[in-house]
Amino acid sequence: MTVKTSVPRTTYTIVEAARLLGVAKNSAYQAVQRNGALAGVDVIRVGKRLVVPSVPLRQALGLNDETENLDDQTDPKSDVENPK
Repeated sequence: MTVKTSVPRTTYTIVEAARLLGVAKNSAYQAVQRNGALAGVDVIRVGKRLVVPSVPLRQALGLNDETENLDDQTDPKSDVENPK
């Protein structure tokens, strides 16, 4: 069981950021490899993990908390109901 907290997300994974940007994850990884950034936002490397700061990414997309809450979006693959 997971408990949802009210702490806002500070980072997104590359896959999550790619989804928000509407690009393929491979394209996102290639952009990071070429530029060290995604959508003009510097990517942070922690060991082997790459993360994108959420505030600069949301600003690059022209979003704020009042316009759309992207943190509440779920992966559509994880919540697919079985239509039997």
